[in-house]
Amino acid sequence: AMMPMVMAIGGMVGSQASTLIIRALATNSGGPFRAAFSKEMLVSVAMAAALGIVAFGNAWILGGSPHTSLVMGIAMAADVVFAAGLGVAVPNLVRALRIDPALISTPAVTALTDLTGATIFLLVITMLL
Repeated sequence: AMMPMVMAIGGMVGSQASTLIIRALATNSGGPFRAAFSKEMLVSVAMAAALGIVAFGNAWILGGSPHTSLVMGIAMAADVVFAAGLGVAVPNLVRALRIDPALISTPAVTALTDLTGATIFLLVITMLL
C-alpha cells in the first residue's frame, strides 16, 4: 500500500503546481520560467520534508521496520519535489509547442507523475534495501 500513496501524492502535487503555472501563464503574472520554477521548488522542498516525515511516521506506526519506514519517507519526499518540477515544466513545454496548456498539462502531469512516482519508489527501494 506504500507505492500507491507515493504515486497519489505526486499526482496531486504535480496537478496543483500545473494549475498554478497555467493560471500564471493565462494572466501573464508568473514571470520568467526560472522564477516560477525556483518558487515552486522552494515550496515543494518544504512540503516534501513535511510529507516525508509523515510518511516515515505512518510506515513506522503501521509496523514497518526502520529501514522500510526510511524508504517510504525518502520516496515520498523525492516524488513530491519531482512532481512539482514536472508541474512547472510541462505547461511551459506545452506552451512552447504552441498548444494551449490548459488542454493537456494536467492529464500529462498526472500520467508522468504516476510513472515517475513508481520509478522513484522502486529506485529508492533498490538503493536502500
